[in-house]
Amino acid sequence: MYSVSVGATIDESGYDIYSSFDTVAFSDVTGSVNSSIPGTYTQSYYVEDGNGNNETIIIKVLVLSAYYESAVGLYGEALQQELHNIVSFDVNGVSYGDDRYYLEDVDADPNNSSNIYTIYDGYSINAAWDGGSTWNREHVWCNSRMGLDSSVDNGDIGIASDLHNLRAANPVTNSTRSNDFYSDGSGAWTGSTADGGFYPGDDHIGDVARILFYMSVRYDNLILTDDLALLNDSSLNYTSQGVYMGLLSVLIDWNDEDQVDDFEMNRNDAIYGIQNNRNPFIDYPCFVSMIYQA
Repeated sequence: MYSVSVGATIDESGYDIYSSFDTVAFSDVTGSVNSSIPGTYTQSYYVEDGNGNNETIIIKVLVLSAYYESAVGLYGEALQQELHNIVSFDVNGVSYGDDRYYLEDVDADPNNSSNIYTIYDGYSINAAWDGGSTWNREHVWCNSRMGLDSSVDNGDIGIASDLHNLRAANPVTNSTRSNDFYSDGSGAWTGSTADGGFYPGDDHIGDVARILFYMSVRYDNLILTDDLALLNDSSLNYTSQGVYMGLLSVLIDWNDEDQVDDFEMNRNDAIYGIQNNRNPFIDYPCFVSMIYQA
């Protein structure tokens, strides 16, 4: 992945660093990049060496908006740290109580503005807050796995009131999910899985994954893992040290399998207007592979 800031000049002559050949005899690049528009572009790069061997290399060019300009050229832990800096800067915290009313808008059913769209089961139900009887606030990174500072009093502003992590949920479904980590399954919504995890349903796997990736870069104490022993050790949940969610490898796959849709993008824009920070993994899902598979 070759990343540049919006408006940058694309230096195609530098693509030869992606070749396995020590010396490139000539090259031919096909595919165009509009660097004035943020997004992910694909180009093919054809090269030969002096011995007549040839190869075609696929280059993905990531044009980052001004919000992410400081992340250009970064990978792995360096990218993760810079995304933390970006999404943690000048945030307008909102209270857990106010979240009830913000969710009426940010989780609104795009086909019926009077309704709210619930996570996991995908119900469209009346959006007006009625004390949590019709819908309630689901912490995708569950509250009991956030550590000591995860108070959910309505006046509190903090990790537990971050709108990016909260979704409207059917109370029965929310209760069924409990504080399980996420694991593989199939179907519209299957609930608990054989390894003690929870499957959020085919239509929600990408949404869940990108919310958890956001939380892991926004908050230093939140750690994604595949270690079932850590995930099932409830004594770790209320400590000042790291607390765990997963399964990491499954979430990486879900990010690829369930692409970002209009609902997620509109939700991200709406929360940016409220909290003044964005979910990078909705804007650029490829950040996942750039961090975890670099």
